Amino acid sequence: MVNTEMCIIALIGLFNTVCCSDPVPAGRAGGAHAVAGATEPRLDDWDVVLTVDGEPVVWREFRQMMGRHKARIYSHFHQHYAMLDNAAFWTTAHDGETPLDMIKQRVRHEIVRVKVNQILAREYGVLPRIHYEDFIRRWHEENNRRRQVVSERHAVYGPRQYTESAYFNYIYENMLIRLKEKLGQGPFEITEDRLRELYNRDKNRKYRKRDTVRLGQIAACWNPRSQTRNCSSRQEAERLIQQARQRIQAGEGFDQVAKSINASRRPYEQTFDHEGAMAEVQRYPSFVEQALRLNVGDVSEVIEEPRMQMLVILRVIDKRTAGYLPFEEMRSYIKHRHIDEQYDDLVADRLKNADVRVNESIWARIRAK
Repeated sequence: MVNTEMCIIALIGLFNTVCCSDPVPAGRAGGAHAVAGATEPRLDDWDVVLTVDGEPVVWREFRQMMGRHKARIYSHFHQHYAMLDNAAFWTTAHDGETPLDMIKQRVRHEIVRVKVNQILAREYGVLPRIHYEDFIRRWHEENNRRRQVVSERHAVYGPRQYTESAYFNYIYENMLIRLKEKLGQGPFEITEDRLRELYNRDKNRKYRKRDTVRLGQIAACWNPRSQTRNCSSRQEAERLIQQARQRIQAGEGFDQVAKSINASRRPYEQTFDHEGAMAEVQRYPSFVEQALRLNVGDVSEVIEEPRMQMLVILRVIDKRTAGYLPFEEMRSYIKHRHIDEQYDDLVADRLKNADVRVNESIWARIRAK
């Protein structure tokens, strides 16, 4: 297992080396480059792989996105078919599909969505130019600016130099934020009355606070550092907790059983309010989820909490409704959710009707290395 993980990590580094282009001048490169011993010329950075509603996706753009997928594709074929990286890896078929086919289709799917988002950004005045050549120019300009700032011994925020992939992510994510903000002030604008309507519609499902619950606990552990006395072994902990469960099912009182199991000779008690439950659910999810599902007087099944190295039985002593998160606190969240949902619908419609045209002669020449 360790050797496999080290192999994958090493290959990720190799993939990044292969996929990341060295900086080039802002202008376009020349024509296709000949490769020694190759039967066909290498693809040029600016060869058009496909178009989306008339907007070109060039090879450099497509290749940059391939770099994000290579390690995952390799991991998939290695785990399912024990394939290793070699000269035949990308063109060897399994279940009718080669790794090269898979990565091309995945990148095509993703890059069509990216291009649709960029087209929308241009339509709403967020990103005036969306050709990849314009992005490359901006990338070089930003790195030159950062290099100058560093040379003058001034502080530079973020990396000293962006990689092509990192700068694309930075520009793209900020583009989406600004686009949604602009739409939220225009076609997706929502009135105060509508916000309250959405809050009331989803109140019980989304904005109800977790109940305040007071619990009694019987616990058997196999953690030697625990304060309870039943920590000799996992097997002994299981024996004790099952014995406790059988005694309760036979009618013996919960408190009586707890006195004979717990080190304190009484039930452990714990109370979760809304804030406490939200924090504890991150640490002990199965414990809290069971507690919140039970009614007053109910006794749980045996619960295992691996982090605590304990087996636990719970009884709900008291349970109180904590009310709802107030509208004023949730207003901004509801507004952003509304904008996100409207935007997702818009993108889905654009994707459904997108005119995607593949340059078959270029598509057939794409290689993963």
